[in-house]
Amino acid sequence: MMDLEKYRFEQGTYKGKNVIWIGFPYFVKLKGIFVVSISFYRFEFLI
Repeated sequence: MMDLEKYRFEQGTYKGKNVIWIGFPYFVKLKGIFVVSISFYRFEFLI
C-alpha cells in the first residue's frame, strides 16, 4: 500500500524542490480480469 500521508506531505515544496505526484491509470490483468490501477510518477523542478 502507498503511504497517502507521505504523498500529501510531499505535495508542493519538498527539500527545496517543488514535487508533484501525477497518477496515470493503467490496466492490469489479474486472474483473467482486467483491473484499473493507478501508477504515480514523481516530477521535481526548481523554481
